[in-house]
Amino acid sequence: MQNLNHRASAFFYVGLAMRMAISLGLHENPPAGSLSEEKLEDRRRAWWSVYSMDCILSVKSGNPMMMHNEDIGVAMPSPLPSEEVYCPAVVLACYTTLSLILGDIARQIYRRRSWESTGGLKQVMHRINEKLDRRLAVIPSELDFHAAHMSREGVSTMLHF
Repeated sequence: MQNLNHRASAFFYVGLAMRMAISLGLHENPPAGSLSEEKLEDRRRAWWSVYSMDCILSVKSGNPMMMHNEDIGVAMPSPLPSEEVYCPAVVLACYTTLSLILGDIARQIYRRRSWESTGGLKQVMHRINEKLDRRLAVIPSELDFHAAHMSREGVSTMLHF
């Protein structure tokens, strides 16, 4: 919907998805032993996908994000033992890390009251730039934008970066 210039509708539907995910408790770890590792990973991947969409649409539209990073208690997506070392979970984890940084940008830079109370805009931007530098240093080679064979996931991740 965003690509069709229906940004208000896109924001509405992502907000609805976020509320559904929160009401299902996807942002928190369920009690130990209640679900198989595969089901836990499905929940993680669903949560972080919706969270990333909320970050992107919120920053692009200037609207506030629905969830603060501090309120999320679920682990990052990770490959299951049955999956290859490089799999969709690795791509999602990279994308999610960038979305978390985007959330920091939305809260710490675009909200004036935030950077006024944390040492000034210059310090906030320096801390975020350091996070981006650390993230860039550990991007898997399969997602490297300068690789001979760029993948769709690599291009998407670098555009998000």
